[in-house]
Amino acid sequence: MLTIRRASEKDVAQVAQVAAAGWRYAYRGLISPEAIEDTLGRWYSTKTMLRRLTGPPLHVAEIAGKVVGYVQHGPVGDSIHEVYAIYIDPALLGQGIGWALWQQVVRDVRAGGGSAIELWVLQGNRLGIDWYTRQGGSVAGQREIELADGAHTEIRYRFDLA
Repeated sequence: MLTIRRASEKDVAQVAQVAAAGWRYAYRGLISPEAIEDTLGRWYSTKTMLRRLTGPPLHVAEIAGKVVGYVQHGPVGDSIHEVYAIYIDPALLGQGIGWALWQQVVRDVRAGGGSAIELWVLQGNRLGIDWYTRQGGSVAGQREIELADGAHTEIRYRFDLA
């Protein structure tokens, strides 16, 4: 049975494992393997993950005691929340885990009086782009980011909650 709950310190290692599997799967061919590992080392170290738990909400999806996905989001304006990260164990894609996490974000945003969700997705990440498009997102901008292997373009998606 799938459970969505707030993450705790005991989840840090499993969240980092899901992130690593997700990054390696989603960004293979878009970002060099070295840049993927560099980013994972910086963004998902135990120290960084513990610090992230003190910030905006981080929810995990759990099946039979195992973390199989997570999402972190928070307010970035009066009525806008940003999804900072959402990853699912690639072996479990297509089973509704992402949808369940997304619904948690929508509930949190609405409960906080928000009216929109925004997020950034790497250009060329068909998995993410296709999913966000199916959820009703529209392109609202783009920016360049620097990773260990150079510049990459990110696309901003916006979801208006009517």
